[in-house]
This record gives sequence, C-alpha cells and structure tokens, in this order.
Amino acid sequence: MAAETYGNFDTQSRRYYYLSQEPPEEGSGQRCRELEQQVSLGTCSGELGHLLRASSARAGRLEAAVATYRGRAAAAGELRRWARALEERHAAQVRRAAHLQQQLGRAQAGCAQLEAARRQVEELSGQQAEAALRAEKWHLELRHLQERFEALSQEKERLLEERDALREANEELRCAQVQQSCLSRAGAGLEGGAAPPRNLAAEILPAELRDTVTRLRRENRRLRLQRDQLRHRLEATEAAEPRTAQSKLLLLEETPEDLQLQEKDALIQHLENDWERSRAQREREERLLVTAWYNMPVPGSRKSLSLSLPVPREGPGPLRPPQHLWRQPRTPIRIRHRGFSDTDRHRPRPMERADAVDTGDRPGLRSARMSWPSSLHGNPGTGKR
Repeated sequence: MAAETYGNFDTQSRRYYYLSQEPPEEGSGQRCRELEQQVSLGTCSGELGHLLRASSARAGRLEAAVATYRGRAAAAGELRRWARALEERHAAQVRRAAHLQQQLGRAQAGCAQLEAARRQVEELSGQQAEAALRAEKWHLELRHLQERFEALSQEKERLLEERDALREANEELRCAQVQQSCLSRAGAGLEGGAAPPRNLAAEILPAELRDTVTRLRRENRRLRLQRDQLRHRLEATEAAEPRTAQSKLLLLEETPEDLQLQEKDALIQHLENDWERSRAQREREERLLVTAWYNMPVPGSRKSLSLSLPVPREGPGPLRPPQHLWRQPRTPIRIRHRGFSDTDRHRPRPMERADAVDTGDRPGLRSARMSWPSSLHGNPGTGKR
C-alpha cells in the first residue's frame, strides 16, 4: 500500500517541475487545474499520512496483541502441561488409593486372623493352666498313694507282729491243752465213764480262730474296696497321664495287695499247720498218758492220784482239775497291736481269698473241729471256769 501510494510521487513531482518550467503562455486555467490537482494530491497525501500513522499505531497494537497472544499461548501450553501433569498425578493417586484399598482389605483379614489367634492363645493358656492343675492333682494323688503304700507297709509289719503273737498264743494253748487232756484222762479213768471235763483251751482257741477269720474277712472287704477305688482312679487318669505315672500307679496298686495277700495266706497256712501239729501232739500225749495210766500199779499209784484230785461235794458230776492248776498265772491270749490304735485294730482288713478261709473249707480245721470235745458244740456259757 505504501509502495502504491509513494510509487508515482517522483513522476508527478518531476512533471510538476517540468510544468513549472513551461512557459506561461498555455493559460491560467491549466495552471489552476494543476494546482487543484496538487491540492487534492496534498490532501490525499495528508490523509494518506494520517492513514499511515493510524496503520502504524494499529500495527503496534497488533504486534502488542500478537505478543500478548503469544504469551497467552505459552501460558496455555504451560497450563496444558500442568493439567497433563495433574491428570497423571490424579491417575497415580487413584492407583495408589486402589492399592491402599487392597492393603486395607488384607489388613482387615489379618486383623481377623490375629483376633482368632489371640482367642486361640487364650484358650491354649487356659488349657495349659488346667493341665498344670491336673498335673498338680496327679502329683498330690501320687503322694497320697505313696503314703498309702507306706501305710500298707506298716500294716504288713503289724501283720508280721500279729503272726508272732499268734504263734505265742498257740504255744500257750498247746500247753493248756496238754494240762487239760492229762486231767481229763485221769478223771475219766477214776470215775469210770463219767463225762470228761470241759476243755477250756479248746473253748478259747475256736473263739480266737473265729475272731481271726472274721477280721480277715473284714480286711478282705476293705482291700477289695480299695482295689476298686484305685482301679477307678487309674481308669480316670489313663487318658492324660504319662506311661511312667501309669506304671507307678499300677505298681503302687498291685504290690501292696500282693504282699498283703501273700502275708495273709502264709499266716493262715501257718496257723493251720500249727493247729495240725498241736492236735497231733495232743493226741500223742493223750495216748502216752493213757498208756502210762494203764501201766501204773493198781493199788498205790491210782490211790495216790485219786487223793490228789478233789472230790465233788454235790453228787456225781464231771471232775474238775486241781485248784493249783487253775490258779496258775496265764498270759492273756490276745493279739497285741503295737503302734496302732483301737480304730486300726478293729478296722476291717479284707483279703483276696477270704471266702476260702472258713473252718468248713479247710481239711485241717475240719478234722481239728471234729476232734474237739462234744461240750464245745453246745452252749459255751454253761461251762464254769
């Protein structure tokens, strides 16, 4: 536009110059027209200058606007980059939130497992406490069983002492039987068919044997009850008790009973043997006395023996032994319990085979019972001591 505006300026100015050099003869009209044209051209050039100045101002403004737009475009690009970064950050946050949600779910599951484990630990602690209490109870039970074993050992010692006492009593009874048999044979020979005197030793011995058998039966019942109780305790503790404790309990259960049974069987067998020996010795002594009686001279010896015997005051009756024989001091036939009270003495002490301990089941006792005088099978209260 500037080239078009200023392109013909030199040509017109050169033409005006040449026109001014032309001679004035051509007329003033032409000159006026030219001046008018020049004025119009000046006006046009002024307007053109205004237009150019406005265009230059507008160009400056446009350049400022372009610079502004360029700054805004740069800011918009920066904003787009920032928005893209924010979107990426948001996506990362979303992914992190999802990951945290998954971790939260796993943490909740872990918390549930930890709670279950805590309850299980509490249950196991309770079971451990119960097991400790049961172990303490078993230790106490074992201690009681050991004390029981010691008591049974003391009972065994007491039975041994009782056996010795029974031996002494048997010896005393044997001596008394010999004396009574001698007197009864002598009285029967003098009276000639009179009833023999009562054998006090034979009356005492069955009563002692009956007491012994009754006591042994009671002890048998007591031992059976103890065996049942120990068996129930063993069955109750077999499920949780170690094998060593079970073996100890079995040993503590079986050993005292076996020892008691063996001791009582040996005691009964010894009593039977002693009774058989005493009965055989008594019969042998009676036969010897009868033989000596019939071998004595008739007039003097029998008369002296009849004078040594007392004569009954009231009619005929059974002869009694001399008073010096009755007044002899006699050791009471009693089982001496050393170191035990009366409650322990009369406590029932059963045996395993006490049912077989009966005077009717033993051949030695049956024969001894048949050999006793007929007065023993009557009322024992009728005899006078």
